Amino acid sequence: MINSHQCNTIALNCPVECSIPNELFEKIFIYVDASTLYKLIRVCRLFRLLAQPRLKAYAQRVTVRLWIYQSNWIAHKPFDFEWTAYNALRGTVMFSPMREPVSLKFNSCLPPPQIDGCTMLVRDCQSCSIYSISYNDKVTVTLAGQGVRTAGYSPSAKNDYSWQLVYDIDPISGADSIQRIRPQSLECDLNLLDPCFLAKMDAARCLCASTTALSNRI
Repeated sequence: MINSHQCNTIALNCPVECSIPNELFEKIFIYVDASTLYKLIRVCRLFRLLAQPRLKAYAQRVTVRLWIYQSNWIAHKPFDFEWTAYNALRGTVMFSPMREPVSLKFNSCLPPPQIDGCTMLVRDCQSCSIYSISYNDKVTVTLAGQGVRTAGYSPSAKNDYSWQLVYDIDPISGADSIQRIRPQSLECDLNLLDPCFLAKMDAARCLCASTTALSNRI
């Protein structure tokens, strides 16, 4: 339960009649689904404060898969991540690799690996939803040097729906051109997990795939 002083302090910014007790708002929010929560956090600061604990619980049920490949070397392979923490101040969600050790080998003599897709799996009590996003602007994963590197996707100046991958690069003993990538963490904007956004991107991906298949037949 959130601090009542916090609610009272920011209630003046809420467009809803403030005579409604904060406790009643909290009980209502218990029954609100994730899609509606994402709409409510844009209404006012009070609703955002009330929604954050529920969005955190929702994010804990999400697993993320980034799809990476390197032309003429390796087909699409997954990097899988699970929820680790929620940063309320930054509005971001932290994920860590699901399996240890996780690493893939790439060839530094070829064009660098690229990430061109993301899959979100949202588990519920009785069901599971899967959403897929395709990136026309592929994310390049640099192989130069050693140590910690970052690669990320940011579609707008506001960084909505953005993510950043942190990874290590290790050389393979006896193979100068082969580098091993080991993911360390994935940080993404909370909006990236919005079910409405994910459904929209998944539908766009399916439409693009269908259009491509039809074009190939003509």
